[in-house]
Amino acid sequence: MYVDSTSKVNELMLDLIEAGFTVDYEPRYISGNYEGCFLCEDGNVIKICCRK
Repeated sequence: MYVDSTSKVNELMLDLIEAGFTVDYEPRYISGNYEGCFLCEDGNVIKICCRK
């Protein structure tokens, strides 16, 4: 999922943590993207990214 700003990444990460999702990794810069990642029960992941 791509969003417009790093602050939006952080907001969505907090919302998903409060909803009970498991954090795979906290927001950080990876290959020019600021992204965070969650694990889902079925083994899939949800990535929230912001491109610079």
